[in-house]
Amino acid sequence: MFLICIIMNIKMRSLIKGKLLFPVLFWTTLLLLVFVVILQLKGLDAALKLSAIYFLPLILPVHLHEFVFERFFLKKKYLIYAILTLAIIGVLGLFIDLLEKAVYPEGDSSTIGSIIAFILIYMGIKYLVSGTKQELRLKELEAKQAQAELDLLKSQVNPHFLLNSLNSIYSLTLNNSQKTSEAVLLLSDLMRYILETSQKKIVPLKEEITFIENYIKLEELRLGSNFTIEYKIMGESGNLYIAPMLLIAFVENIFKHGVCTNESKNVFEIGINITDYNLHFYCKNNIVLKNNALDKKNNHTGIENVKRRLELLYPGQHILNIDKNNEIFQVDLQVKLKY
Repeated sequence: MFLICIIMNIKMRSLIKGKLLFPVLFWTTLLLLVFVVILQLKGLDAALKLSAIYFLPLILPVHLHEFVFERFFLKKKYLIYAILTLAIIGVLGLFIDLLEKAVYPEGDSSTIGSIIAFILIYMGIKYLVSGTKQELRLKELEAKQAQAELDLLKSQVNPHFLLNSLNSIYSLTLNNSQKTSEAVLLLSDLMRYILETSQKKIVPLKEEITFIENYIKLEELRLGSNFTIEYKIMGESGNLYIAPMLLIAFVENIFKHGVCTNESKNVFEIGINITDYNLHFYCKNNIVLKNNALDKKNNHTGIENVKRRLELLYPGQHILNIDKNNEIFQVDLQVKLKY
């Protein structure tokens, strides 16, 4: 209980401190400006006297208006706000004017005009500052939400990929294949890459390409001579970087939903073309009719996952075209890479 009281006390102090910071800075700054101007024109005595007479009394109507503004105007009680604002300006303007003339009869000032001017200046600066802070908080919140969504999307990739890879190895074990041990080693390399890049936002493009090539090798061990793949890579990856595990869903789709019993139809294409800072990735596979329902049910999530990651990671810097007809599934992706 004592600890809770301490925490509440700290929070209250922080809140009060935050609310007082702006008005203190505002009035201190303006007072110093007024004082310096009068000091240069009329000397120290006049600066002290006139700053106190013409400046300090204006603090009261400005903050009374602030209270009325927040209490009524922001709650859309415009009539009450207008009446109270006019009363504040009129009554306090008259009172401050009488006070100034009593203390400094030779002075000449427009008190009501000064009150209106200071109200406009104070409220304008206050809501400009608070609006900027609110905008920054909103942007920060949006960034955190986007990062959380990215982390969730990325976390969905790993189990999906692991399941497909294990299925490939499982099919080898059923056939007592001697290639099983090689497949396990390939899977080990693939999983090591996933673990190493799980917390990274970007990875070297050449490492991502190696990851894709290892996955293709794993599928070659599983399928043997039951398919033909045309894999082309053009250009130099150099010092380019890409988001990890971004392209693998399209490659998985080829082997998961494009293999049929008719070997002549199992012809796949995967191409990577690197030009300057742009990556052009494309792939093509036939659609197996018996897998159409499975494609809609399971692979839809993987493709949508990639689409959303592209939107978050490369907004306005990518073009993705997916063409699906009765026999062919094609993906064409262009991404402006980071370096």
